[in-house]
Amino acid sequence: MPETSEARERVLGVAAILFRERGYASVTMNDIAAALDVRKASLYYHAPQGKDQLYAEVTRRMLAEVEAGVTAALDAAPPDLKAQLSALAGFYLSQPPMDAARLFRSDLHALPPEIAGELLEVANRAFFAPIHALLMAAVERGEIKPVEEPHMIAVTFVTSLESLHELSGYKQKSKDKLGAALVDLYMDGLRR
Repeated sequence: MPETSEARERVLGVAAILFRERGYASVTMNDIAAALDVRKASLYYHAPQGKDQLYAEVTRRMLAEVEAGVTAALDAAPPDLKAQLSALAGFYLSQPPMDAARLFRSDLHALPPEIAGELLEVANRAFFAPIHALLMAAVERGEIKPVEEPHMIAVTFVTSLESLHELSGYKQKSKDKLGAALVDLYMDGLRR
């Protein structure tokens, strides 16, 4: 891969925006070139393997940012599950929508298996492993009952948070209030 340059960073930045907004399948190299106002052929200087390479690199970067943000949020939270989930909600809702559901539902399936496998591992580590660990620690502290499906809880928590980006505009409520309501739902359920 060519060394980092201002031009390459611009290519990666525009590709990241387009992939985040539309997903892997809906973005072409022509779209990226048009957004940059360059010829498509010039993109291959920065990404000789083409769209797969661009998508993999911008997704790795996004996931590294997620992992760092999750770590920072959890490091600042007390060792209490509700506070930790609230910290995660605050982090996720402060970010542009990441559409983790689309990543797992369609984007990874459209990639070559070796790239998809690597990104799946990184995505699980960034999005779901921290929540799994929080749940297990809360069980050990006696804070919550044993959890049969911690991965499912982690997946639904993250994707529910992401859906709040859309709901906040519809319901005219702040993302913070919606995030707190979601954490309450996970902690307390629907019972009185």
